[in-house]
This record gives sequence, C-alpha cells and structure tokens, in this order.
Amino acid sequence: MFKYFFFYILFSSISLSQTTSDVRIKQEGGVFLFGETHFVKEKYREIKSFVIEHFDSVSSGETATIFFELPFSLNYAFSKMKTEGDTSLFYDWFNHLYQKKDQPPSYFWTDCRDFILELKQYAENKGIDLKLKAIDTELEYRRTAFVLSSFQNKLDTRIDSFLNVEYMRNDSTEREFLLNYINESLHYTNSSVEVEILKKLRHSLLIDCSVCLDRDKYMYNNFLNYFNKNDALSIGTFGLDHITEQHDFSAAGEFFKMKYKIDTVAYKSFYTLLKDELNKPVFRIGILSLNQAIMNTTIQKPQYYNHIMLEKEREYIESLLKNKKVIRIHPFEHEELRNLSTHLDYIIVYKISDFR
Repeated sequence: MFKYFFFYILFSSISLSQTTSDVRIKQEGGVFLFGETHFVKEKYREIKSFVIEHFDSVSSGETATIFFELPFSLNYAFSKMKTEGDTSLFYDWFNHLYQKKDQPPSYFWTDCRDFILELKQYAENKGIDLKLKAIDTELEYRRTAFVLSSFQNKLDTRIDSFLNVEYMRNDSTEREFLLNYINESLHYTNSSVEVEILKKLRHSLLIDCSVCLDRDKYMYNNFLNYFNKNDALSIGTFGLDHITEQHDFSAAGEFFKMKYKIDTVAYKSFYTLLKDELNKPVFRIGILSLNQAIMNTTIQKPQYYNHIMLEKEREYIESLLKNKKVIRIHPFEHEELRNLSTHLDYIIVYKISDFR
C-alpha cells in the first residue's frame, strides 16, 4: 500500500466528492500541506471529508498522525484521550480559550473541537492508531494555565488562582509567573508526559511574537521530532501563510498589530523550513475565498492574496466561479495561473465565505 503524508493547515475546505481522484493520485507517496484561510466557515467540514476519505486507505493497526497549529500544552489533553479514553479535559479546554474568564468558544473553535473528536471516533472505528500532536507556541496564557492546573502532579494551587483571574493580559509579568511555576514543577513531577510539556513550555513561552521566524521554527522542530516516515498517514493543520514562501503582512490591522507582535525580519515559513528536510515531494493545497462576508451586514470584503495571486489570475478564477459556489483545480493545468502554480499545487476557492 502506498504511504501518504498529508498536512491539513488549519483550517481548509475540500468536499468529499472531489478530493481523492484529483489530489491523491497526483502525488502518491508525497507530503501534502493544506493551507486554509481562517474565515472560510466550510473548512472543518471539508477537511474532515478529505481526511476520512484518506483514512479509508489506512489499514487497521496502521498509524496515522495529525499535527495541529494548536498550543503544545494541549498535548496533555490528547494524551488523556489516547491512554485513558477520557475526552473531558479536551472538551473543557475550549472553555478557557480567551483572555477573559468564562468567555464561551466561538463557532470557529467548537467546529475545531468537533472536527477532532469526529476524526478520533472514525479512526477508532477503523482500528487506526491515531496520534494527535499540537506543535504551536502558547499565544494565550489562559490556555496554558488551564492545562497546568489539570496536571495530575500539580505543584500547588497557585496556578488555580492564576487561572481564576477575570482577565489575563498575556504580558511579561504573567509570562514570568508561568515560567517560574514551570521551573518549580520540573523538580516536582516524575510524569514523562508532564515533564515533556513543561520543558517545551519553558522554551515556547520565550517566543514573544505571533508572526515571526521563531514561531515557525518552533513548529518545524516539533514536527520533525514527532514525524515518522513509516506512518501510513500524516496530517498537519496550519494557516495559509505557514505553507507559502511569499508573504505580505502590510494589510494587518492595527488591532492585530497591537494584540500580536509581528517580526518579519528574516521570516521563513514552516513550509520553507521543511521543504528541503523530508526528501519527499511536497504538494500544497490552498483553501481560499475571494470574498469575505462581513457578519450581520450585506457587505462583502474582497480578499486578494496579492502575495501569491496576480490580479489577472484572480479575474480568471472569478470567471471560473461565475455560476459556482466553489471550484477545485490544479493551477499548473491552467496557463492563466502560471504564477499561482508556483505557490500552490491545488486550490479550493469559494466565491464567498465568512466566519460561522
């Protein structure tokens, strides 16, 4: 049986009826990178369809690994699911996502949660040994604190008090508290799972940026650490920028710049770091939408993807979408998309979408 390696990059859109025949046959034995635009509401449903279709190529007893652009600390909940069959900690994690205490998860996050649980159940039904790996940094400290407060070998109740604050600032004072607590905890626990997470947190909490080389390098190193070339299926979940080499962050809004630090000096994406390492063909699939519907309005905001798509290429895609909701094509098969084909090998493009 051919071995397939896939990367779903968090967030994308592929429908069940048009995936395998178009994508898998084109790149047997290669590495697939899925890159999605976060606001495309169809992404989890579409990705689930794609992954399940490829689970059907995995035999009972074989291993499939899914890598997520989610904080490394979430691996504690994944471990509970794997070793104890307990999903309660994973489910509760989605109640501690934001700076504000008790803020309920958005549909973006509940869709993500359900997507993971449904894939887990499908793999179990097929007898597939499914491994889940979160490989990203800790962008929100409440999520980190929740996991630390759930450790079986918890140091003391300081972390509970920290988690209980009404609003977490994600500032240097809170980072210092977490680092001190982590260093103390390393001398307290003898759980291999907890020790591994603590050591990773000690590194990732020092990465004080959202868009930067250090973050992508951290994900890249974690991926290489857990990637097994003998797995029947490997999947990764990332945003679109992590699988392209050309980037333009000039359009980032002021709120984003204020909330997340951007350091594009010498920036290299996860894909750029990875492409020469695996010694396998890398096949990139992009999930896009040409327009974003603004919620609770009739306004549509065009999305241009200027860093990978020329204006004339966008116009050509618009012509293909004329009477359709979505298209799925290989850019290299279209002379009009020659530039885009150097960035993405397969595209799923919606005419319009938005956050659910």
